[in-house]
Amino acid sequence: MIDGLPLHPLLNHFPIVLSFTFFILFCLKFWLNIEPKQFWNWALVFSCLFIVSTKAAEWSGEKEEHRIETEQNHEALEHHEHWGERVLYISAFMLALSILGYFTWWPAVFYGFGATSVAIVVIVMLTGHSGAELVYKHLIDFS
Repeated sequence: MIDGLPLHPLLNHFPIVLSFTFFILFCLKFWLNIEPKQFWNWALVFSCLFIVSTKAAEWSGEKEEHRIETEQNHEALEHHEHWGERVLYISAFMLALSILGYFTWWPAVFYGFGATSVAIVVIVMLTGHSGAELVYKHLIDFS
């Protein structure tokens, strides 16, 4: 907590914003004809930021879990936790793709990057939705 504010609701917005950067970067490669080296440099930077912010959000959620978990919201909390783990796994996969692309520039890695960027947006949205259900449907109070 920072001045009475729980960390998780603050930290989880970084991966949400960063999740869209991959798809935007993928589209910009076509629209602006970005050079492969420049594309993979940016992909690597965003991947590193994404995995760090995802891990920070997961860590903060684990720290808050014991405070807010009840018998009534246990299942919904576990559901949200599992979605958060999926975000962490796909962020690690995107980092691996970015490292591979940085060193190889293979077209298959580039198109895998594009497909993964769409998957990241979907998984992050579903994770956010399950978190919103905790707050609005199960009325979890983080304060």
